[in-house]
Amino acid sequence: MTAIILAAGVGKRLLAASGGRPKCLVEIGGKSLLVRLIDNLGEAGVRDAVVVTGFGADAVQSAVGTAVGGVRVRCIVNPR
Repeated sequence: MTAIILAAGVGKRLLAASGGRPKCLVEIGGKSLLVRLIDNLGEAGVRDAVVVTGFGADAVQSAVGTAVGGVRVRCIVNPR
């Protein structure tokens, strides 16, 4: 199964807490929200994830690489 994760937004309401990073990279307990989500998807049987990025696309790609916890990850940039 493949999951699609929409992570292209700026997260204006969290900018002060995020230090200007994308909201999906905000860390709770030493793990970003995005990595936590992908870990949970893997536990549910998902083997592939497509992350749609926009704001901070390079940072998101760097944070997840090509795999997280056994889930293959591919990032696609939404330019708008």
